[in-house]
Amino acid sequence: MMFRSQPLKDTMKNNKKSIFKTLVLTISVLVAHHADAQVSPMISMYYQNQYLSNPAFAGYGKGLNINLAYKQQQSKVEGTPASKNLSADYRTGKVGLGLVINGDRDGLIDIYRYAGTYAYHLNVNDKHHVSFGVSFGLTTEGVNSSHIIGDEGDNEVALYNEQKAYADGDFGLAYRFSNLTVQGVLPNLRQFFYDEVEGNVYAPSKFFTAISYKLKSSVAEFEPKVIYRGVQNYDNILDVGLNAVLKDKFNFMGMYHSSKNATFGLGFTHDKAYQIQIAYTSPFSSSLRKYSDGNIELGVKLNLLNK
Repeated sequence: MMFRSQPLKDTMKNNKKSIFKTLVLTISVLVAHHADAQVSPMISMYYQNQYLSNPAFAGYGKGLNINLAYKQQQSKVEGTPASKNLSADYRTGKVGLGLVINGDRDGLIDIYRYAGTYAYHLNVNDKHHVSFGVSFGLTTEGVNSSHIIGDEGDNEVALYNEQKAYADGDFGLAYRFSNLTVQGVLPNLRQFFYDEVEGNVYAPSKFFTAISYKLKSSVAEFEPKVIYRGVQNYDNILDVGLNAVLKDKFNFMGMYHSSKNATFGLGFTHDKAYQIQIAYTSPFSSSLRKYSDGNIELGVKLNLLNK
């Protein structure tokens, strides 16, 4: 959730490099039509795999959890943005360990982030539970030359791809009291120590907060959730959603986003061993629908070693 571009080390010494970067960024933003990875993140982070949004959820559940997700924008132009994710987390005692790999394709640019997580889970008593987690990651950014129409060996492309990996981190907290869960995350900790050059492909996430409550009955469990998050150079976003689980097998979820989108999803769980979920996010605005028919996401969760 925290992709960022590494500013070019010495753009002033190479005008061609600067011009090429500006051109690539312009094309990427136009192609993406502002559907950037922070404004429209992976839907699975809200319910299916909360580790994606908060490192405190690494090892939050029992056993080894492996999650895969793929999101594709249904764009009416070529070069449609796509995101993919692979994560694994495991708990041993009070310690949770996690690993997550994110990949985004935005026009000509591919961005990958690799992060490891350490979390600690403390049971204050039978009702009060506190978890905190910290992630450290590296992000790489480069032009995918196979998508270039023209000279793939262009020197400016090679210069752009010489950027070094970008180091960053996240810190998250989660507090649970009975069926109530409250979260707070400070993503992209680098922003507190460095002044980065503006004009990145992906706007960094500034903060993430969430509160949810589980309502249980004999046949169903309902979890309303409210999320408030900040994205640099964009209005703060409010997400309001509800996930309903029927007989521990089927789930239906719906969510409203103040970024003028709505999400609907459904899933199936078998014996808590695996879960499959598909979700669709549709834009409200007619101006947005001119360029995109929304996003489709498929998520798969495996729960192993839970015995």
